[in-house]
Amino acid sequence: MTYAFKHSQVEAADYFDLPRNTVGKWCKRYKQLEAASKSRNVALDNPYRDTAYGISRRMQLSDKLFAEVEHTLEISKLKHKGYIPADVLQKLITGYGQLVDKRRLEEGVHTALVQAVKDPEEIYSEGEAKVVEFRKRHALPPGG
Repeated sequence: MTYAFKHSQVEAADYFDLPRNTVGKWCKRYKQLEAASKSRNVALDNPYRDTAYGISRRMQLSDKLFAEVEHTLEISKLKHKGYIPADVLQKLITGYGQLVDKRRLEEGVHTALVQAVKDPEEIYSEGEAKVVEFRKRHALPPGG
């Protein structure tokens, strides 16, 4: 559409190898949708638009979402006689993981994790020590 509005519909049709009538219909429909979206009062769609959405409100929403995941888990177990179908479980796990990550960011935990990063050489040395300990514990032969 952008090409058709910057140039002409004829040029756009030739450029994209489409019928001129198709490009004309698309442009007309685009203009109709754009006019319809401008005529709506967007503030009515979202009561929270242009309001302060501080940390306390975000935490409250986060709590509600965690509770919803837990409720969905319990309802699913009841509906399926004690187990959770794989597709539902996968969605719950994904949702829970995302909620945990977002909550940690809200609480500033990411900062603590970043500050705890050590010198790369120190990390390597600790890793080598763990490998040696693992080999001794499980009687693995030395070597690469």
